[in-house]
Amino acid sequence: MNHEGTSGWGGLPSPQTAAPVDLSERWIGLDVARGVALLGILMVNIHYFALPSGIFADTAPPDGSSAFSVVAWYAYRFFCETKFYPLFSLLFGVGLAIQFIRARERGQRWWGAPVRRLLALLCIGVAHALLVWFGDILFVYSIIGFAMVFLVRLRARGLAITACVLAVIVLLIAVLPALGTAFGSSSFPTAKVPIVLDDRPPVTQLLAGLGDRHLMGPWEAGYRELETRALRDGPFAQAMGVRAITWMIAAFFLILTGGAQILMLFCLGAAMLKAGWLKPDAARVQWRMVAVGLAVGLPAALVEILTGPHHTDWLAVFANTALASLGVPFLSMAYLGLALRWANSGSLAWLAHRVSLVGRMGLTNYLMCSLLGAFIFQHWGLARFGSLSTAQLLGVALGIYAVVLVFSSLWLSTFRFGPMERLWRSATYGRWNVSA
Repeated sequence: MNHEGTSGWGGLPSPQTAAPVDLSERWIGLDVARGVALLGILMVNIHYFALPSGIFADTAPPDGSSAFSVVAWYAYRFFCETKFYPLFSLLFGVGLAIQFIRARERGQRWWGAPVRRLLALLCIGVAHALLVWFGDILFVYSIIGFAMVFLVRLRARGLAITACVLAVIVLLIAVLPALGTAFGSSSFPTAKVPIVLDDRPPVTQLLAGLGDRHLMGPWEAGYRELETRALRDGPFAQAMGVRAITWMIAAFFLILTGGAQILMLFCLGAAMLKAGWLKPDAARVQWRMVAVGLAVGLPAALVEILTGPHHTDWLAVFANTALASLGVPFLSMAYLGLALRWANSGSLAWLAHRVSLVGRMGLTNYLMCSLLGAFIFQHWGLARFGSLSTAQLLGVALGIYAVVLVFSSLWLSTFRFGPMERLWRSATYGRWNVSA
């Protein structure tokens, strides 16, 4: 395995002490990119806070939507859905690479801290999924991140080659649903004998329906209704039970079908950092990221939306799956380049600074968005589950982000780190009083 030396890793500032990255060593561009990624993720996740998880299979706006909501639905699908979690994945890979570089420059052993860091993230993710929201990504990142503990040791070229190999695997995975469609199966099978709902608790009916195959998955109407009852009406035990079942299904399929793509993006993020593409003075390469990302990503996003409704056409299924996995992430790369250039341009510097504060508290704010969304839509809060239009949901998302902007500014005016960042770093380094 090839290794990098201890200097010249993308131009990172040199640390002076054996501690985590100091605030003075941070690149504001990466924090701005994280803050932008959190907004984009929230614009997607708000739909899954407010509606049954099966909406991921919907390829058209909800029936009865107003013209404004139809436009909002297509806008969020085109610009946000499947575009911002790849950006978050790229940045996760960047973060792991920075940690490895710092450890090597200090002459420290690499293995202990990242393993503890990922184990802590895994525990946070499980708690998030069970107690707040099924769509947690932290658990999946922690599982796949263990592979990066080894891969992050590669040079930029080795990481890029690994990403290309993973891209081939992603393409092969995209062939599977197309083959299934060609031989008569469906991407979203329905039960031959649909479930008949009654007054029993939702978890009881859900487990029975999945067990006797009267329910095949979250995309079916019966599953959606049981999920709605549990999350909108409670009690907490029923909501958590339905959440746990949905989370296990979602996490299993995400790791199985999307694990290679996520690892590919981790590798690309680490490679970009080591190649120096993310440096504040790398304007030329960052504008190329924007140009190539838009040139490939925008057409890919359009074709993905157009092929979505054609579940019975194997070629359309293949194009949809392949473009979602390999084409659309180019748009994420464009978003990254734009965020980096914005951070270093001086344009709207006051806003870039506040967005960077959101990014500095990325873990806290990711969880805070989920908590606020759960409060608005679930039974223990305002119980608005299933009651808002697409346009209204996007408005709620902007409102939540405004709260996060204000909270981040206020918190970091007093404290050096977000509360969850403090907890995560303490678990990583084995002490509470972590200096950065």
